[in-house]
Amino acid sequence: MHIANAGLIRFMLFFLLTILVALPSAATQQIYTVTIDLGSGNGSVTYTEIATYNITCRVDAKYTYYYTRYNDYSFAYHPVSSSQIPMAGTFTIISGSPGSYRSNCPNNGIYGSPHTLLQKDYQVYVYPQNGGVHAA
Repeated sequence: MHIANAGLIRFMLFFLLTILVALPSAATQQIYTVTIDLGSGNGSVTYTEIATYNITCRVDAKYTYYYTRYNDYSFAYHPVSSSQIPMAGTFTIISGSPGSYRSNCPNNGIYGSPHTLLQKDYQVYVYPQNGGVHAA
């Protein structure tokens, strides 16, 4: 009786481990505060970025892919001589996705329009390029 129970327990452990290995890992989020220095005497731009890693999508109902989505928001210009000035707008960046061809996966890309802050003596321009956010 004891030997039969040991075999059953080994089978159940193997079955449980097989199920756990087959389960997709959960998406995780990390929040960053990013600063872009505009050079000496020009101030900086800051924004908040939420990176969501290990988002899953299925292709042809049999392949699972993992991709990353970055949501950038709360842009602000920080002049050298005065307090911050908020800038409206958001960006979403999709990276590592196989694309929407025959799947429910999003296309890789950068989504959102450039932001422009016009002031009396200067203009601040924030734009997406090469998988990231830049300012001039």
